[in-house]
Amino acid sequence: MMLIIATPCFCERERLIQLTTAAGVLSSLKNYFLNGCVFLLTTEYHTETRPSSVKLGRLLSDESILTTHVPLHSFNHTLADYKCRNSGPLNVILSGDIRAMSSLRQLSETTSLSGPTWLMFSNVSSLEELLDDINIPFDCEFLVARQGENGVIILTEVYKTATGRPLLNNYFGYWASKMKFRFSSADFYSRRSSLQGLLISVATIENPPITAFEKIDGQMKLGGYFGVVWQVLEQRMQFGTNFTFPEDGGRGSVLINGTATGMIKMIQDKQVHVAVDAFGMSGIRAMVVDFTVPLLSTRYCVFVKSPDEVKLQWDNFLAPFSLMLWIAMVVTALIISVHLTLLCYLGERYGNQEAKEIKFYTLSDSLLLVLGLFCQQGHDTTPQTYSCRVVCISTYIIAMMVFGTYSATFISFLAVQDNRLPYTDLKSLLEEGGYTFGLSSKHAQNYISERSRQFLESKFGESYQDDVQPSVLDGLQRVCNSEYSYLIPMDTALAFKGRVDCEIVPLPRETSLYIPQGFAIVKHSPYRGLFNYNLNRLRANGLLYKYRVYDSMRRTCSKEKRIWTNVRLEEVMAIIILLLAGIMVSVVELLLERVTASRTLMQQQRPPRSPGLHPSNISSWQMEDNCELEQPDVV
Repeated sequence: MMLIIATPCFCERERLIQLTTAAGVLSSLKNYFLNGCVFLLTTEYHTETRPSSVKLGRLLSDESILTTHVPLHSFNHTLADYKCRNSGPLNVILSGDIRAMSSLRQLSETTSLSGPTWLMFSNVSSLEELLDDINIPFDCEFLVARQGENGVIILTEVYKTATGRPLLNNYFGYWASKMKFRFSSADFYSRRSSLQGLLISVATIENPPITAFEKIDGQMKLGGYFGVVWQVLEQRMQFGTNFTFPEDGGRGSVLINGTATGMIKMIQDKQVHVAVDAFGMSGIRAMVVDFTVPLLSTRYCVFVKSPDEVKLQWDNFLAPFSLMLWIAMVVTALIISVHLTLLCYLGERYGNQEAKEIKFYTLSDSLLLVLGLFCQQGHDTTPQTYSCRVVCISTYIIAMMVFGTYSATFISFLAVQDNRLPYTDLKSLLEEGGYTFGLSSKHAQNYISERSRQFLESKFGESYQDDVQPSVLDGLQRVCNSEYSYLIPMDTALAFKGRVDCEIVPLPRETSLYIPQGFAIVKHSPYRGLFNYNLNRLRANGLLYKYRVYDSMRRTCSKEKRIWTNVRLEEVMAIIILLLAGIMVSVVELLLERVTASRTLMQQQRPPRSPGLHPSNISSWQMEDNCELEQPDVV
């Protein structure tokens, strides 16, 4: 009782907030926000609140809550001394008097209040009058605790969408006792999902297929994949857009000396708040701007002109199946052949139907039969026993499935032309191929590996950094007209692929690099969290994938006649060579068989060799002849 009587109020109004009540509110909020510590902020000249803060700190310490007393006029939450070890602090303003508001106003003008959780005890009926001239950012969690009927503490969160705009407030919850309280169950950005028609300045460029301006109902709107996503964000977050364009027409980058260009410079100079384009998330850029969550991950590739001649690729005919699968097929064919031969032998041996037929299906015959079945060929003689027929039917089914699988994969090898280049990295490209190297933009040098960068600097010095093409189309056209290589994102290259005079191909994947890309936004923007929240919702609902696929199909599918892929003679030359080789081998074998058969026939038709003429033999020959002539007729 003496403690309650001696307790002064935290405000200068008629209703008092007791120390035990304040301690209970702070303990509950600390557990709700998972704060690591509590800073009790007091005013230097308001001496009557000092004993209250000391007693309140003791009550919190009894509950194992780390508490520190700090004068409000010297408090700066951005300093390391005013941070908790594990998580963010809970900053408590014990009074809403004039001096406290003056100190809080000065703090909001010098630093942003975003980051920690703020709580102010006040019973002022009009929060707009109390906090109207204080800059409370959109992403700042600032709560005001006021005592209601029956001692219930009403908690209200306040914020502004931008400096100079009206103060907004949401009901957060109430506290009646340590066992009876209820705070908001909705997450932070669900409670404040609207920007209330705020106009955001945005920089962008024409960069199909990422961004493209389209005329819809007489108005110019930003299209492309990123443009469509931006339109969806406008509707979900309820804000407007004021588009501006960079003077140099570039996406922008950060140079080695720290200066920025393009849209990055516009963000750095606070000319715009967001840049809508596919910005690769590099470390040097992150020093100047922040990024939203990635909307896509593209592959930066080095593109060169496709070689005119097509090299013979023998492994294309073996590539549809792996080595183990080919081995499994050979082993299967051998097992089936042995099985069929054994069944036919047993049928002949034990007097089954096979014994009535001509002997067939030896091991060599069975191998040829199984090979013919796998090549979808028939056979002239059908086994009589059901066991042999089951083997043949099973082989037919397996062969049909294997043949269909191989044919489908092999057709894709012929339809998708994959010309293998004689070089696989930048060193072989520049030294053996004689190519020069160019960038799509100055920031592209940030994505080159350190080893490749050192090689380029040793070969070209710093000149490759200045070889930036004015546009993507100019760079790709130069690839067609000279021995020139061009570093560019894969999605952008595919969009411009049909507008150049030659076929361009990327270097192998070993020379490429996957880069996540998203919007660029001003450093420490209060709206970055809301952008990320909505983008993650779109990704979880599958809408990001839908917009990207729709944009890709709209670019690739047109009313023009579909261009068929022509399979050139060089690509099937290996099959023709195998066919000609088989014909030549068969002709040679035919000639050898003909020669062998002729010699055998001649040896069979040649008369027996006559013995030598000797006088002793003449009489015997004559006698034999006379006997043959003088034999009487037999009746």
